[in-house]
Amino acid sequence: SLNLISVRIVQELISPMDVKRTAEKFGITTPIRAVDAIALGVADIYPIEMAMAYSTIANNGILHKPLMISSIKDNDNRDLKNYFSISKEVADEGTIFILRDMMKSVIDSGTGGSLRWKYNFYNPAAGKTGTTNSKTDAWFVGFTTDITIAIWVGIDDPQMKLGDKQYGSKAALPIFAKTIKDIYEL
Repeated sequence: SLNLISVRIVQELISPMDVKRTAEKFGITTPIRAVDAIALGVADIYPIEMAMAYSTIANNGILHKPLMISSIKDNDNRDLKNYFSISKEVADEGTIFILRDMMKSVIDSGTGGSLRWKYNFYNPAAGKTGTTNSKTDAWFVGFTTDITIAIWVGIDDPQMKLGDKQYGSKAALPIFAKTIKDIYEL
């Protein structure tokens, strides 16, 4: 991750308000302050919202609102009620293609590379690691063509630390790797 480049893009090419609006289009409802550091992920976002936003990238710009219950059945396995996700296009497929390609490089040659060389997961995948400066939060959000998973490892008390070496790639990615491998080996 090249944080300086991300911040310079927000300072020189687009505005923090553009980033905030895009996050909202991707389903983020958590209040986000439109500041230069928005490029570094300074907002506290719920993992379910991160998974939804990243699944939009996996789905070529189509946002699918998450469902907790998809159907209710009776004792004879007959459908009593079915629920369907609300879906809408929120981003251009061409733009998403470029973003997804950059996120694939995180897995293939970047901070998420251990998914390949350590955990031997070779299916097409993309994702992003993240770590707060204070090491109180570590993230990995990743996706394949079939599933998106957001992993947050953290402590609600900012006075407590995960540990010096607890980056997203060390603390959160292994949980993603083991989970995604188990899913794909079924």
